[in-house]
Amino acid sequence: VMSAAARKILASPFFPGPGVVSYTQQNYINSDQGDLKLDWQIDDKDHLMARYSEMHVINNTTNSIQLLPSITRNYPLTNEVVDWVHTISPSWVNDVRVGLQVFPADDQVYSNPTGVNLPATLGIPGVQATILPQINFGTLTDNPTSNGLTTIGSTASVEIFHDTTVQISDAMTWTHGKHVSHFGFEYYHYKIGRAHV
Repeated sequence: VMSAAARKILASPFFPGPGVVSYTQQNYINSDQGDLKLDWQIDDKDHLMARYSEMHVINNTTNSIQLLPSITRNYPLTNEVVDWVHTISPSWVNDVRVGLQVFPADDQVYSNPTGVNLPATLGIPGVQATILPQINFGTLTDNPTSNGLTTIGSTASVEIFHDTTVQISDAMTWTHGKHVSHFGFEYYHYKIGRAHV
């Protein structure tokens, strides 16, 4: 016995017709990156460097069967660093660096390619999204050697990777006779914001 929702799905114009045992996915990636850098020799004892980098990658996937949602993967990244080198004396040089990297990535953001609220149209109550919930059919083909289409819809889950890294370092160099000594510290703070919703 087939439920009313299942009958509506099979009769939907978005459902593949008889004899369709496979589907195609189209995927494209668009990537842009840019850098801005400043080098400034302030005076004989001081040099300042600042750099800003930004990258943006979008990875989109669409399907030939519209009951399968489209997926957008969005990967922006920014990286900033400031470095100051100060010559205290001919034998003492100090290098201070501060950096920040922000990676607020949203992976697997699902969207509905039909423009129709599929759960409401197909009689599936209680679904908040307009995307058809994931439904497993087993196989939708009579060919026993073909895997065919086994799943339609989606879990519509979003993976979020909002990571931030802060770096602070100070390096002192002391040249004395035939020896060079290095002193300093490095501090890293990782803020890892991961979610699967």
